[in-house]
Amino acid sequence: MRRTLPPPRRRNARGLTLLEILVVIGILVLIMGLAVSGFGRIGGVRLRNETNKVAAAIRHTFNRSVSLGLYMRMVIDLDAESFSVEGSENPTFLRKNPLEAGMDPDSAEAQAADAEGKSGSGKSSKSKKKSDDDDDSGSAAGINARIASRRAQFTTDDVIGTQKLEGGAAFDGVTVAGQSDPVTSGKAYIHFFPNGWVEPAVIHTTDGESTFFTLQVSPLTGKVSSLPGKVDAPRNFGEAERTEEEGE
Repeated sequence: MRRTLPPPRRRNARGLTLLEILVVIGILVLIMGLAVSGFGRIGGVRLRNETNKVAAAIRHTFNRSVSLGLYMRMVIDLDAESFSVEGSENPTFLRKNPLEAGMDPDSAEAQAADAEGKSGSGKSSKSKKKSDDDDDSGSAAGINARIASRRAQFTTDDVIGTQKLEGGAAFDGVTVAGQSDPVTSGKAYIHFFPNGWVEPAVIHTTDGESTFFTLQVSPLTGKVSSLPGKVDAPRNFGEAERTEEEGE
């Protein structure tokens, strides 16, 4: 006679306790936090690399200007997130009067405006009108003609050329001593001279969110300092140039 065994008893299914659920949620939050932090560090590294690329281009431009005796400039296009280097054998001159942000300082219009400001600074309107009537060389057309014949003609540098920031990096703003306000759109210009002098400039780069880097260009040595964060221009920014002009 066969004896039938009773069916095995099923263990009662037990759900997760509140403590176990909290532990799982804590682990998931920790993993997500590490992932976000990792992405932030990657973005910061990319921004640092792109900022260093701009700094290297500035040092190259300084060395090339001094070694070859060229008048050079860096053109930063904030709308296109790109920069380029240009050079000229003809001399270029710094402006005596501040220009509007984004204006090309080497254009005939900008230099004509600067020349008109200089020529009319010590004359009354009556004497200036009489001078213009006697000689057309003091008119806007005459000034434009003289400037166009001698202003620097820039060509793109064959080493740096035009480069675009990558990896989500962007220019947040550029402050140059010869501009009236920081440039936040359009183009900014930094000039380099064969005697080893550079226009003082402060360049801010960003990843588009909360990470910034600052480049400060020394006018006497062309040294570029890279600083984390968004550092404003120093209080005496461009003051040496204005003091020298006043003493002339």
